[in-house]
Amino acid sequence: KEFEALEESFYFKESIETLLQQMMVRCIEEGIIKWVQVIPVFHLFGVSSNPANPDLPDTSFKSEASWAGLDGLPFVNFRDQFQYKKPRDLLELMCKNKHLMTVDRLLIRSWFSLLPMEALPEYLKMMTPDLLDILQGIFQRVKSGYISRRNEHFENLLKYVKETVDSHQRSDLGGEHIEACMKISLKIHEKICKSRALSGVEMITISIGLISKLSELKKSSLKASVKTNTQIADEKFQNEEGPTMQSTEIFLNKALENTRSWLKDVLNTSGYEFGISIKRHELQVWVTLVSLDLGDKEWTSIWREGLLSDLEGRVKKERPQHQIEIYCQQIEELSSLQPLVAKCFENCALDAVHSICQDKSEARL
Repeated sequence: KEFEALEESFYFKESIETLLQQMMVRCIEEGIIKWVQVIPVFHLFGVSSNPANPDLPDTSFKSEASWAGLDGLPFVNFRDQFQYKKPRDLLELMCKNKHLMTVDRLLIRSWFSLLPMEALPEYLKMMTPDLLDILQGIFQRVKSGYISRRNEHFENLLKYVKETVDSHQRSDLGGEHIEACMKISLKIHEKICKSRALSGVEMITISIGLISKLSELKKSSLKASVKTNTQIADEKFQNEEGPTMQSTEIFLNKALENTRSWLKDVLNTSGYEFGISIKRHELQVWVTLVSLDLGDKEWTSIWREGLLSDLEGRVKKERPQHQIEIYCQQIEELSSLQPLVAKCFENCALDAVHSICQDKSEARL
């Protein structure tokens, strides 16, 4: 109501936005940080007649400026200033003024976009924004190719978000809300998989872990929505569980598809070849991915079968003799790292022996 009264008191409100924008740009140019307190007023006159309301769940089509309510402001320049100085003062200022978020729902996004990646975990601890807002904000960063430049900061942020989801059951999230979170998480995963380095495997495992955890929450949400002792509730759960599980499998299969494409591209472009010995780094990537537990036996089985199929295809590109040599030289290490990966190499070696015997080329052994 106070915001509405303020807006009505400015009969020249069309120009007040321009004046505010000019003032904020000047502050950014001169390194003044207190302009961030004026953002709610800027939103009042420039973004929406009711800034307390969130907009559509799917905002991936928006630019970061539009998503954050910072159109017309050089906010990226402001954010980049903190590459060379600690954002402590800015974080403290935001913390002291977080009451402004009660009147401006968009403010939490604006401040998110003003902070450098390394400061976001602390910001999230202080402000505890909605999970969907967090994921949308992360997507806005990766959409611009941010992770290719600062992987460590992005990895830490993604890890913090996953740990937050792991430690809280988020029972307050409805099924539709969780599904929106899953959709944007998948978009983030797709962007991560466009990186071309094996070092990105840690980010990929965290990302997959986040998607699988959201899948678990979606299933739990369905159970909670019909948790009664009546037969009708049981029938409702049975009727809705099938489509829910099918929808979840679509998400997980897409994530698997993206991961397998990433792995194939990385191995094809990085000059990785098995030869007679396996590069330890590549082997560890396979072990890390195959060892992932998605929280559901069926989901985990689909995930592992897909990856092991790719690994088998990769090993079998080698000559049969080399497949046998790889297995013999690496079996102890393989068995200690991941039994399923070891079994894959063993099967390839056995097939190679069979192939050599069929060709009557036993002398090669």
